[in-house]
Amino acid sequence: MSESENENGIIIPPAVSGLIESLAKYLDGRSHDGATVVGISREVLAPAQPQTGTAGRPEPFSLVKGALERMGDDSFAVLALPTYALVSSHVEEFPIRRDLIQEGRVYAVMALPGRLFDNTSAVAHLLVIGPARPNDRAKATLFVDAQELGCDVNGSLKRTLPAEVANRIFAAFKQFMEQGRERQMRFSLTANVDGIEDRKFDLLPSRFVFAPEKLREADGEPLKRGVAELLDELQRQTKAINDHEKALVSRIREVLS
Repeated sequence: MSESENENGIIIPPAVSGLIESLAKYLDGRSHDGATVVGISREVLAPAQPQTGTAGRPEPFSLVKGALERMGDDSFAVLALPTYALVSSHVEEFPIRRDLIQEGRVYAVMALPGRLFDNTSAVAHLLVIGPARPNDRAKATLFVDAQELGCDVNGSLKRTLPAEVANRIFAAFKQFMEQGRERQMRFSLTANVDGIEDRKFDLLPSRFVFAPEKLREADGEPLKRGVAELLDELQRQTKAINDHEKALVSRIREVLS
């Protein structure tokens, strides 16, 4: 696949456009209500100066709103967004992200390597949103952190997304959609709504996944728990200890009174 250009004449790397096309085609087959909406934020392509959209808000916010307006009840969207769009606490942006998560409409967030695009080192994140899932047990989100899986281009500051990595990202997403879990790789992890809420509804994959430096490390070895999972366990253990201590103090006071 050759490099393609968006409407602004900025080159989109073939592996990135190929991954987006593969995701959109797959999701088209799962929808009965229109084609998958695809959008790429101008701030991912050339973020030297923040772009603005409707009501003066940053352009990625307008991109998400526009996609939601175009989507049918049973259709999907694949959006390439900059980092801050996944963590913004702005009074207009945060409620939309929070509601999408709580309604089970955030299916996946995929962090791609930085320096894939000309003129920027920004990390592009692919956000997959779709129909609401009323069943709480089905509201899982797949997080993929492939930031360290790019390859340097000789004589250039740019990096590429190897086709092998793009294929494995797609395979992880496909298995997640069909079996409710990700492939057993260290660069991906699923989280439920409670887990995302514990992180203040931030959607950065790096907050959930410990990404390896080399893709081959993900194959043929036992899956190690990510840093986020270890922190969750530590918090649970700490809470249990604190609860036990409070109960013991209360019991001692009862005996002494």
